[in-house]
Amino acid sequence: MSTRLRREDGFGLVELITTMVILNIAIFALFAMLNAGVLSISRASRTSTAAVLAEKQLETYRSLLYKDVGLHASLVASANDAIHVSDTAEWNGGVQVTAASCNGSLARCQPIRTGVVGPDNLTYRLDTYIRSVTPTNGRATKRVTVAVRRENNLSANPLAKLTAIFDLSTGCVVGSTTAPC
Repeated sequence: MSTRLRREDGFGLVELITTMVILNIAIFALFAMLNAGVLSISRASRTSTAAVLAEKQLETYRSLLYKDVGLHASLVASANDAIHVSDTAEWNGGVQVTAASCNGSLARCQPIRTGVVGPDNLTYRLDTYIRSVTPTNGRATKRVTVAVRRENNLSANPLAKLTAIFDLSTGCVVGSTTAPC
């Protein structure tokens, strides 16, 4: 009996199975890390694309005179869809700033722009909010906020939300008597 217990028949097979189990665990862990890395890079790509689109929209306002920073009045009235109004910090049930120089065909005058194609060839939706804000003992400013979402996932939080403040001195024309300055 003691001779039989001392034999090592089959231990090579047990060691091989144990080694294979340990290698499988290691390979699956590496695969999970690779998958998480790919998902993180994909999310970062969408976020940076959304930030570029929001910044591009804000740049159009930076090139304007203060009086021209606004939205088209009739488009604002029809922009009360559930997603647009859900950005309560920007919407806040108030009146958005409109500009007489805006017409419905200009992209900068539209509170909701759909079908905007980013550099990654995906479509996005840009929601623009322009509010008049006057700080205590300060002069009037306009706060422009652009929220960017994937067009096929509107219920999700915005991928990017950028805000810029425009002061009354923005876009002063030297020597002009009709400019806002």
